[in-house]
Parts: sequence; structure tokens; C-alpha cells
Amino acid sequence: MTKSSFPILLKKSGIDIIGLDHASAMIEIAKNKTATEKINIPFLIGDATTFSSGESFRAIFMPYNSLCFIDNNKLDVFIKNIKKHLRRDGKFLFDISKTHIGLFDENGKRIVDWSKPLHIKELNVHLRRKMEMTFKSEQNITDSIYFWEITDSHGQIEHKQTSMQFSNYDASDYVALFEQNGFRMTDKLELPFSRGGTERVHTFVELTLGDKASEI
Repeated sequence: MTKSSFPILLKKSGIDIIGLDHASAMIEIAKNKTATEKINIPFLIGDATTFSSGESFRAIFMPYNSLCFIDNNKLDVFIKNIKKHLRRDGKFLFDISKTHIGLFDENGKRIVDWSKPLHIKELNVHLRRKMEMTFKSEQNITDSIYFWEITDSHGQIEHKQTSMQFSNYDASDYVALFEQNGFRMTDKLELPFSRGGTERVHTFVELTLGDKASEI
């Protein structure tokens, strides 16, 4: 995945890496970052449930909540595709920080007010965002509507609206699904933190392709 600067950090650590994202715009931003850093990383456009590289890897990493954007109904297909691209004893790593149910009101709604402007230097714009979220416990999903305010270098303001849906599964739910598909959990780290007055936990998980699941 091209989330943030992970590919660049890994490459600088001496790790050969290929980046994957389904959004061509994110790929272009990632390419611009690598060009600035004067390093070479191949990037592919593709869906994690269907991509096929023809290669097998020692490890596949999906950073910061990327896993939650996989449709719950496609998780079995996704996991089988991950297995197809891993070598024997290959590792799948993910980290996840779930929005606590306590942040939603009695109707399952949560509004996150406008963020501070963020400068996206690759696009030379300032961006801020407002979110409206709906927690749907019966479907194990959260619907999110994003309101964007984009200010260009000339001070012109553009407003856009996007929406997305992500899973309410937590780390243990994903681990159980991977274990049913021949993986075992080989490491886990839980880091508690506080946001919005609510205690939360950011979980990092390492799964290894093998025969038996283990408890960490």
C-alpha cells in the first residue's frame, strides 16, 4: 500500500518493496515522493482482493487501518489472494486503530468538525476535512461522509464530498479469519492512547503462513 511514507521508509531501510494502491492519484503522489527522495520503488495500481503480480513475497504489509476498507463479504477472497502472493513462511502484517463505539451518540452518529488546514505540497493545495459517521452494528460497518475544502495556490476554494464504508471488525476478528485460512499469529503489539476523551488501542499484528494458529 502507498499509505503515507511507508514505502520510502522501508526502501531506505534496505528492503526491496513494491507499492500497491487502487487509486491512481495516490500512486502519482507516491511516485512524486520517491522522485524527490531519489529512490526507485515500483508501484502498481490494483485492488488487494484481485491483484496478480506473478511474484511471491516474503511479506505483505497493509498499514494503518487499510485492512478495514476491504468489504467484509470479500475477506475470504482477499485472504486467499494474500496467500497466493506469499512465500512459504511468508508474513502478513497489519495495524488497526478502531473508532470506539463510545464516540458515537445514541443514534450511532458521530460528527468530526473541520480539521485544521493541511498543506499537500505535492499538489500545492491546502486541505481541510469534516466527517459524518454512522455506526451500523448489525452490518458490522461504519458509513462515512467526508466534506472537503480545497484551497489552491491562488486562494480559490473548491468544495467536494466523498463517501466510504469501512468494517467494524477489530484485530481479533481479522486474526481469527486468517487463522482459518492457514496463518498463525506470531506477534502482536497493543499501544493504548487517548483521543477525543476516549481511551483506545492501536494494535499491530504479524501473521505467518503456516499450519497451526498460536496465541500471543
